[in-house]
Formats: sequence, structure tokens, C-alpha cells
Amino acid sequence: MMQNANTNTTSGSVAANVNQAPSNLFPTAVYPKGIQQLMEAAEKQDISKNFLGLTILSASSTAIGNSYNVDEIIRVAPIIYAGLVGNSSSGKSPAINLAMGQVYHQEKLNQDDYAARLQEYHLELAEWKQLPARERGPHNEPPKPKFAEIILEDITSEGLIDSLANNHKSLVFEQDELIGIVTGLQTRIEKRLITTWDNKDIKYKTRSRGHEFVNKPFLNILGGIQPSVLPNFSQGNRNQNGFIYRFLFANYDEPQYNTIKKIDSILLDNYNSIIDRLMSLDVEVDSLNRRTPQVLHLNLEASTYYQTWRTSFKKSFTPGDSAEESIVKKLENYSLRFALILQLLYWAAQEEGKDEIGMRAVKGAIQLTEHYKLNAMVVQQTIANGKQKVQHPYKEEILDMLKQNIRYKEIEAAFGVSSKTIAKIKMGG
Repeated sequence: MMQNANTNTTSGSVAANVNQAPSNLFPTAVYPKGIQQLMEAAEKQDISKNFLGLTILSASSTAIGNSYNVDEIIRVAPIIYAGLVGNSSSGKSPAINLAMGQVYHQEKLNQDDYAARLQEYHLELAEWKQLPARERGPHNEPPKPKFAEIILEDITSEGLIDSLANNHKSLVFEQDELIGIVTGLQTRIEKRLITTWDNKDIKYKTRSRGHEFVNKPFLNILGGIQPSVLPNFSQGNRNQNGFIYRFLFANYDEPQYNTIKKIDSILLDNYNSIIDRLMSLDVEVDSLNRRTPQVLHLNLEASTYYQTWRTSFKKSFTPGDSAEESIVKKLENYSLRFALILQLLYWAAQEEGKDEIGMRAVKGAIQLTEHYKLNAMVVQQTIANGKQKVQHPYKEEILDMLKQNIRYKEIEAAFGVSSKTIAKIKMGG
């Protein structure tokens, strides 16, 4: 049985020394000072602190992409699957738009660059076609430019592969409603998303191009989801294959009443300059098109502190609760991603360097990990409650009749249900 989400689940004395008990409210103090000030101002414009905190993590992760990995026991990339849980008009879109502004701006610059290169390509192609056949040659045709998009709005199996191959740094699959992602996914694409969360190489085969490979695919997912449809998010095999446990969830928190009309442009400019600096980080690519991220390690003090906390956190689930155990395992991995993102944010805000990950980033990562554990537990409870609500009122009676080998037609007549509903109840639905 999962613990109540309001229970203090701090993992041991080390985590307790992070100076702030786990909370359902986003711990803004983990961010650079300028971002803290932006979040305070945004809250006064009715933007949820939880929503904005997670979308800033997503924007920072997208800006960093494959430029850096962290290596501490395991090596991980800062990939984030993020879901904002709130009813319609709870402010999910304003939080996303505010945090992702510079990512959108870079996407527009990429589009303009691609349009210019495509125009140049068509001119070169026209000139090439005017050449005599003997002068053209099959290998002299001008290569068509590729668009290195950042924002994905739709996913198909081959389209996803092409997009990941064309952008060495990062992609973000953004949807207003996450439920549209999971209900529209083909099984093999869902499996692909499970693989990309781990930044694992992809191999694939197309009819036209044969076997191809994508080294270190970097894909974030970001979107909103209404609490009432969370049970649908966990349907099918998503609890068993771990897909849902790869998501960080931000549950809506009631912001302050609107007390300002507009966020100070200085705060916005400062935040955008931080994201810009992260986006300026290069990704090394070798002659075989393999991405080679730079690697950061925790310094000795931070590593010792982290390992002590990690030992305790790994055990911080109720025995027999498979959902909470899965949450803890995924968040253990996320804790290193958080540490890397925070350290690079401190560097981009010109508060610290980026030669190693220090204590400040590690303590902040621990706070974020504990925070998202609580939020994940709230989501799991919402899912459990939702499934109980949709349980058929005659479920027990129908199961009893099935045990007696009573025919479907008799059960249909007795309770006015379809054979499809009976079969679903029989299978545990």
C-alpha cells in the first residue's frame, strides 16, 4: 500500500539535512536567483509554481541536450518526460509558453535558416539539371538540406527516427494534452520512447535506405493532462513496461491572486539569457555521425553526500507496493539528471562553474527527487481512485456467475450488460 502523499518520506538523515522537508510545492530555492525571482513574479500572475518549475526543467534539459552527460555509478543524459496535471484553464499553457520561449525562438531561427538553405538548394539543383548528362554524374547532384527541428508536434515511426537523426542536440515532443500522445501511439513507437528515455542508440531499417543508426537520441516529452483522464494514461501495458513511471508529474497548486499585470522584462530577459547560454553549448559529432557528450562527475564531497542519500532513498518504498518501487527506481536515475541540469543552470546564470557537479546542485537534486516522488504518489492515488470509480456496479455478482460457468447470454439478460463488458470484467477490468 502506498503511503499517503502528505507523509514525510524524506530518505534518511542526509536528505533531512537538505534544509527543506519534501513538499508538494516546487522547491524554487534550487534554481539560480534570477529564476527564483521570475517564478515569484509568475505566481503573482496566476501561474502555478509547480507547473512553471517543471517546464523550466524541461526547457533547460532541451537547451542542454546531448552536450553533457553526468557519470556517477551510471552515465545518464538529462532527458525529461514531463506532465502537468491540472483541469482545463488551470494555466498549463502559460507555464509552458513562458518557460519554453527561447526554445520556440531557436526553432524559428532554425526554420528561417532551413528555408534559406532550401532556396539555395533549388537554385543549385536547377543549374545542375541544365548541365549536359555527361557532366552531371550521379554523385554531383546537390544534397538536399535537412531541417534540424527542435519541436515535434506529431510522431510517426520513421518520422521520429529522421527527426532524431537530423538534430544532434535535442528534440522535445510537445502536446497540449498528453493523453493524445499515449492513446495515439503505436506499440513500437511507445517502445521507442522507452528506449530514448535512456538515451540508448537506435537501429532501424527502411525500404529505401536500408539499415541506419541513431547514436544517443535525445527526446524530451512535455504536455498537460487532466486528472480525470489519468486512469486512461495508465491503461494497457504502461504500468508493466514502466512507461508511465518515466514521467515527472507536476500537480496543480493554487497560485496567488493576480497582483501584477506584467512580468518585469528584466526578469524575462535574464531567464532567456540563461537558456540561450545553455543552448550555446556544442555537441561534438565525429566523422561517423556519433554524438559525444562531455561528461561531468560529482566532486568528492558531493559524491559522498549523494551516495549516502541514494542508499537510503533506494529503500524508501512500501514493501509490496510495485508502483512506488518503480517510482523510486526511475527517480533515482532522475536525481543525477537533476544534478547535471542544476549545475549547468548555475553556470549559465554565472553563479558557478561547470567543471564538476558540486554540493549545491546535489542538494537541489535531492530536493527535486523527493518533491517528484510525492507528486508521483498523488498521481498514482488519483489513478487508483479513478479506477475504483469506473468499476462496474455488478462486478462482484458477474464474477460470481462466471465462476459458476453461467453463460454470457444469461449474464447479459440479468444485468443488461454487453458480452464485451463481461469479458473485460473477467480479464480484471
